[in-house]
Amino acid sequence: MGVVEKIKEIEAEMARTQKNKATEYHIGLLRAKLAKLRMQLLEPDKKGGKPGEGFDVMKSGSARVVLIGFPSVGKSTLLSTITETESATASYEYTTLTAIPGVLEYEGARIQLLDLPGIIEGASQGRGRGRQVVSVAKTADLVLMMLDATKSAQQRPLLEKELEDVGIRLNQTKPDVSLKKKSGGGIVVTKAMGLTLTKIDEKMIRSILQGYKIHNCDVMIREDISVDQFIDVLLGNRKYVPCLYVYNKIDGISMEEMDRLANEPRSVVISCNLNLNLDYLIERIWEELRLLRIYTKKRGEHPDLTDPIVVRHGATIEHVCHGVWKIEQLMSPSSSAPAHKSRPMARYIMLGVTVLVAVMAIMISRNAWHMRHVRSLLDVFDDPLEALQLTSIKYDSLIPKDLRQSLEDMLTKTSKWSETLDFQVGWELARQGAKPEHPVVLIPGIVSTGLESWTTTEEESSYFRRRLWGSTSMLRSALFDKEKWVKHLMLDPETGLDPEGIRVRAAQGLDAASYFAAGYWVWSKIIENLAAVGYDINQIHLAAYDWRLSMYNLEERDHFFSRIMSQVELNMRISGKKTVLISHSMGGTVAMYFLKWVEHHYGAAWIDRHVEALVSISGTLLGVPKAMPALLTGEMRDTVQVPAMLANLLERFFSSRERAQLFRSWAGSASMLIKGGEVIWGNKDGAPDDMDNATTTHGVLMEYTPRNDSATSLKLDAEGVHAWLREHAPPAFEHMLTTNYSYGFERSESQIRKNNKDHTKWANPLEVALPNAPHMKLYCLYGWNQPTERSYWMHELVPEEEQPHLDPEHPLLTRSHNNGTNPLSWSLSRIDASVTRKDEYPAVQQGVRLGEGDGTVSLLSLGAMCVEGWKHKRYNPAGIPVITREMFHDPAAFDLRGGGLSGDHIDILGSHELNDAVHHPDKAGTGDAVRIQHIVRAYEALRSSEARQAYDQQRQQQDARRMRPTRIADTIDLDAFEANDATPTHFTYPCRCGQLYILTLAQVAQGQHEIACTGCSETVRVVWDD
Repeated sequence: MGVVEKIKEIEAEMARTQKNKATEYHIGLLRAKLAKLRMQLLEPDKKGGKPGEGFDVMKSGSARVVLIGFPSVGKSTLLSTITETESATASYEYTTLTAIPGVLEYEGARIQLLDLPGIIEGASQGRGRGRQVVSVAKTADLVLMMLDATKSAQQRPLLEKELEDVGIRLNQTKPDVSLKKKSGGGIVVTKAMGLTLTKIDEKMIRSILQGYKIHNCDVMIREDISVDQFIDVLLGNRKYVPCLYVYNKIDGISMEEMDRLANEPRSVVISCNLNLNLDYLIERIWEELRLLRIYTKKRGEHPDLTDPIVVRHGATIEHVCHGVWKIEQLMSPSSSAPAHKSRPMARYIMLGVTVLVAVMAIMISRNAWHMRHVRSLLDVFDDPLEALQLTSIKYDSLIPKDLRQSLEDMLTKTSKWSETLDFQVGWELARQGAKPEHPVVLIPGIVSTGLESWTTTEEESSYFRRRLWGSTSMLRSALFDKEKWVKHLMLDPETGLDPEGIRVRAAQGLDAASYFAAGYWVWSKIIENLAAVGYDINQIHLAAYDWRLSMYNLEERDHFFSRIMSQVELNMRISGKKTVLISHSMGGTVAMYFLKWVEHHYGAAWIDRHVEALVSISGTLLGVPKAMPALLTGEMRDTVQVPAMLANLLERFFSSRERAQLFRSWAGSASMLIKGGEVIWGNKDGAPDDMDNATTTHGVLMEYTPRNDSATSLKLDAEGVHAWLREHAPPAFEHMLTTNYSYGFERSESQIRKNNKDHTKWANPLEVALPNAPHMKLYCLYGWNQPTERSYWMHELVPEEEQPHLDPEHPLLTRSHNNGTNPLSWSLSRIDASVTRKDEYPAVQQGVRLGEGDGTVSLLSLGAMCVEGWKHKRYNPAGIPVITREMFHDPAAFDLRGGGLSGDHIDILGSHELNDAVHHPDKAGTGDAVRIQHIVRAYEALRSSEARQAYDQQRQQQDARRMRPTRIADTIDLDAFEANDATPTHFTYPCRCGQLYILTLAQVAQGQHEIACTGCSETVRVVWDD
């Protein structure tokens, strides 16, 4: 029995089968078999036949549009009318027998149009030239379905079915489902939080997979899908194409029928014979293709506005480079050269030179460095020989001298780090009668928790249970085996989970975050002082988690929030007391997400019964400004404000591009992006934390250095930075942001109530309310008086030809970072360390402008919600008491960790005041007398409807001015303008595009100096003497 007969037999069986609950699995399996057979039908002829003559048309131009329809509907006439192509036209069928290409030139773009032969019923089964037509249609960027307006009711459903049967999905998006085959473990189906599948269930999914002989697979479903959509994902060869329905011959139908067709979605009515509505059709083609025009400008010359580079929406810098340098011509083999010589030799030469220079630099740095210089480094490690295994390697020959010296300077004479404050606060509290009261759960911040490998493959087995983060073995792995280290730590950018074949999990127990590395404490001081008053492992639980994961995936993969909930319930059963949650840094955001997760799934009453208080230490509640450049460029103050030697070393060992790729794969780090937009963080007109004598504003979070004297700098506020980051980040990263987080500012109580059910909002306290648990308390403890990164000067990267060449096989990753996952695009900017402006206030030091905070987190993020935001009912409907304690940073002169009065972001965990506050957080008052009253200005718009109205009006005006950053192309004297005879109040000056700059007397009177061309919108500055 042939394939066609099998298809007909299955279709007949499906038609005979009654559709109900009992038969849905059988019908689903029949659909899967039918899809497989249809694909077999369209496979090339295995007998070695030649491809269809006349259909092998090279794709060219900015985009490809194909004309599909039944014979004699006007496809050839349309092609001949809107292009200069001669296509045979006649009133009888099958005039066109091959693919006829034409070029539509519009808005600077060259759009390729293909007139395909008419499709007949049964084309999906190979009848006529259906196989060739389908193969060409799958290469289209847009389908124009040509329909005879007099027969549209019959033609459209038939054509849609033919295209549907061959795997072309019109006006649909790819289902948000990911499949990952694996070698074992069976079929695991995971659904997005809150998702209910109404059209398919897990049993059907497993049956379909087994029908395709797939028995080991991870399935991640993020939207409600049907059986057919799941089969589409499984086959993986579906083409999702936008489609316009073009109804021709409207001169043969009534006005009422034409009006009905014209108002259907994605439909255009035309008449090729009468040339009716063709201009509108061309405009719709342009809109559907979503093409972008990019104009180039050579240094020292005016922009070229005559020949734009046209790219599709979502194109990368590589696509733009192809348009500028025609790289695709270099990458394709010539007719006389063998294929293996097709790649540009310059890439290999540059790569070889780069490797050679790196090897020579390391070899030159070798010297007779005796082990006595290393002993001061080894003495601070708990078990140095086992941790670093220095007895089996020539340490002095592997690490360059300058790096060795830096490590020695940093770690020598630091044994007192571990002696700061040991038990002192706890002993004093014990003498005063303090005893254990409530059990505590500690929630660490980002990078605090150790991570270890659970990979057991033969190749990676040596890493099993080894600490990859948060230990001295991390240092050894990063220095001597960077390839494997990055391979383990980088997450899959598509799923946000471990790459295939890799398993990394958070270390567990109190030791998971007590020390980051031997000698550098994190949580150990709080644990020690809790123990000094009588706490032990029965009352202290450290909730270690994989901080690389998004909040959602923490529960999906590791059941993290369920584990905390179980621990809190266990505490209640054992002690009869509520639990106190103590969080630090990003742990504050995790704790807030946990409370919303519990409230959503189990109700706020559970929180009221089980949680005594949340103590947020140095909480990143509204994000951290340094997260923006870190995710965009891989840089921050710590990497640019170092000696040039160390900066070069860091770039050599772990470049900013590599760091950005790694950071972006960590979805957890995106929770640190700033929240609240310009209401919280300001704009170019000012920011809430600007001081009275400020000469510049923190509201401009990133300002790009102008490329030349005539250009203006690009200034990005909080909302602009978010848009900039999304625009310059890979699609997978942008998708991760959209599906996991929200960074807005919400005032409507009704909308906040809705947001309480949306997990993407739970990490943003400005879009959800605190849980309705009136008996819970909230404490905010943080330091201040420590200069903190607040805003930045940036610069764009040098041109591609001046950048180091990368791995030709994986151009987005260096050879040491090919970990088998989809690579993340490198960043396009850098912090401009050349900018230092000490005459400004606040001053700029090596591209970084500092503000108030704890050295890591800005004061706005630390205290805005505590001091003001949670005083409002919409954010705190239960009236939970919110108590704030600020701790002045007054470090001890001879203690590298700041001593007992440190307010530093991490070192505060060892300060006297903080450890005392953990036991008595409300001891110092209610938080009314705090030192950040100037933050309240950020919330003036919250209190008064009049203030809100004025603010909205001002913001709309600012948004209108910032829609497109103004770049001044030239400066023109007013005398060069000519009076307009027709309109005496207007003066004109010719633009290069052929249109005019028009300046009015009213603009001169108002002092307006910047005007745009009426044609190309290029802006010039007009100068005159008043």
